[in-house]
Amino acid sequence: MFIIRIAGLNIAVENKYAGVARRCRDYLVGGGSYDFSVCAGEDDIAGEISAVGVSRAAAEAASIYRAICERLPEHGAYMLHASVVEYRGCAYAFAAGSGVGKSTHAKMWRRAFGEDARIINGDKPVVRWSSAGARVYGTPWCGKEGWNINTSSPLAGICFLERGEDNTIRRAGRHESVERLIKEVYIPRSPGAAAQLMPLLDRTLREIPVWVLACNISSQAAIVAYEAMK
Repeated sequence: MFIIRIAGLNIAVENKYAGVARRCRDYLVGGGSYDFSVCAGEDDIAGEISAVGVSRAAAEAASIYRAICERLPEHGAYMLHASVVEYRGCAYAFAAGSGVGKSTHAKMWRRAFGEDARIINGDKPVVRWSSAGARVYGTPWCGKEGWNINTSSPLAGICFLERGEDNTIRRAGRHESVERLIKEVYIPRSPGAAAQLMPLLDRTLREIPVWVLACNISSQAAIVAYEAMK
């Protein structure tokens, strides 16, 4: 067992394979106290292998993160399937369907703004609400590129990406924002946890601007996005 700290929460991980600890090495903390513990059962691992066809170690890692995501809403948090870029002290989350290019767009921010733009997480960050607002946190689960930083930043906007020949951005309406956001958030299987998630999503939609960006793969796409969302 080891303890990691994600989104300000100490989480005890009961693992079978060393690969999970290696994945989490930048998030390890000492001490024996924790907010909750997770593990991956044999059925969870077998189900992951059956669905995705990965190794047992990779299946355990995926199952453990799912177990973490099940517990997040009780602590005012949830997993958002997005790439998150931090620039000038604010974080911007970019979500897209498979193959649309959220990772490519994140790279465009680095190309446009240099090292001042940091990719906090490439795929599965955590959003946590408090009285001070929403912050987005890096996690060890971050996509094939491995982009993650053990840090956090205030969430200033959520942007859904679409392919386009030109770079244009618009604010999404409430109904569209709900439809798009619900597809990119981990919905717990537990009815109780799912019920705790709903007010968090409602607050997100009330307080965080939601955008839709039609973009190409030029660095100008990042500039257009930032100028609108800043």
